[in-house]
Amino acid sequence: MKNILIGFCFFLNGFGLSSLYGQISGFVRDTNGQVLPHANVLIKGTTIGTTCNAEGKYNLNYTGKFPVEVVYSFVGFKQKTVLINFPKTVQDVGLEEDFAKLEDMVIVADREDPAYAVIRKAIQQRRYHRDQVNAFQAKVYIKGIIKMDNAPKKFMGVEVGDLNGNLDSTRKGILYLSESESIYKRQGREDIKEIMVSSKVSGRDNGFSFNQASTLDYNIYDNTLEFRRQMLSPIASDALLFYRYKMLGTYVDEDQKIINKIKVIPIRNADPVFAGVINIEEDTWAVRNFDLFMTEDASKISSFDTLRLIQQYTHLKKENVWRLFSTAVTFNANLFGFKANGKFTGIFSDYQINPIFPKGTFNNELMKVEEEANKKDSTY
Repeated sequence: MKNILIGFCFFLNGFGLSSLYGQISGFVRDTNGQVLPHANVLIKGTTIGTTCNAEGKYNLNYTGKFPVEVVYSFVGFKQKTVLINFPKTVQDVGLEEDFAKLEDMVIVADREDPAYAVIRKAIQQRRYHRDQVNAFQAKVYIKGIIKMDNAPKKFMGVEVGDLNGNLDSTRKGILYLSESESIYKRQGREDIKEIMVSSKVSGRDNGFSFNQASTLDYNIYDNTLEFRRQMLSPIASDALLFYRYKMLGTYVDEDQKIINKIKVIPIRNADPVFAGVINIEEDTWAVRNFDLFMTEDASKISSFDTLRLIQQYTHLKKENVWRLFSTAVTFNANLFGFKANGKFTGIFSDYQINPIFPKGTFNNELMKVEEEANKKDSTY
């Protein structure tokens, strides 16, 4: 049967029908069978991809030639590439923890941790990576969800109720669930234009989401990242005054690139700084991915216990540049007894690098919503 299917694909190729519509789906788990929520799934060498949902399930639509290589990745795990031969494929994948190795490093007491040398190189190359692309256009898919973990029955003596049917008997529920797709254009440091072409909000047939691509377009190569407070990047020009670093180890990826896994540690918790892990590629000193968080003391955002920022970058081989593939922002909040959590995930795909935008593209209208954006059905 397998030979018959392969022969059929060659038959289609002969008639110029090798570009087929495909749907690749499955689950991404670790080697112990635990699902990896929001793992990245990417067509190799492109920015066509998706992320898994909270249950580790993914659906990747792809129109193009088969077979195709699909890259599965998750921060803290070795990425894995799988050859997909047929357009309709169910592919479950297990990822191994990266287990960064330190045995080849000699760390002597009272000597500087080897992470500092890597960070200095990354700081030196910061502007190069930041300014490598002056302009781009991308398609951005965003999914946002806000959940109530617990709500009081009364607030200031007034019955809270079920919040218009959003809470169940356990005082939990989904307050906001939306999906959107936008065409996102950016030029230089300031010029931004976003056109929302599709918007879906659960429970509201004609609702428009408040998803916005620009709010997820964080650039780790900028000195600061804008939250309510300007948070200092771990590779900012003066980062060594605010952070300590510890080399967790190195590992070699599938392309035989050495990746440095570095722990980021605030010197003072009340400073506008992150904590977490950042992975930096040897020689190019490009950031491959990171998982950083900020506490309420650092962010100064009251009632938010933690804010977490996770980003994955991908290499566009044709243009030889690294670009943002996915951003996930998560939070936990507790305000007047209302406990909630949320997550907003953005997938940046179909990049056009350094396009020539028509005159007048960028004006005072930063965000435009197409009239039919909230009328597209679930098939779209």
